[in-house]
Amino acid sequence: ESRRESRRESRRESRRESWGESGFIP
Repeated sequence: ESRRESRRESRRESRRESWGESGFIP
């Protein structure tokens, strides 16, 4: 379970960074 959660968090962070570049962080 720990391994699966780690991978999920990584993907979520990637998306957040993309929005930060655009200037849109909900």
